[in-house]
Amino acid sequence: MNNNQDYEKNDRNVYTLFIPQFALDRKNETNGIILWVHGGAWKGGDKEGMEYLCRLYSQQGYISATVGYTILAKPYKNFNIYRIIDEITACIKAIKKN
Repeated sequence: MNNNQDYEKNDRNVYTLFIPQFALDRKNETNGIILWVHGGAWKGGDKEGMEYLCRLYSQQGYISATVGYTILAKPYKNFNIYRIIDEITACIKAIKKN
């Protein structure tokens, strides 16, 4: 588990990545990934709420991650759904790069 990997300069813009050991042994093959985006109507919740699913799928051999993003609530009330989508897209790019 790689916890709180930063993908943008914001306290909520982090992800946690779960990689089964055998996935690292397959260096010449492409590994897929499951990205869990927590619920909460974009107004609440956090990535930790999805870590149990990451652990479960990792135990089954899947690489998985859970992403934190800026929620539509105080103190982030000036954000909108398009910014959230941009943040999740930035997370995907960071995971692919790393």
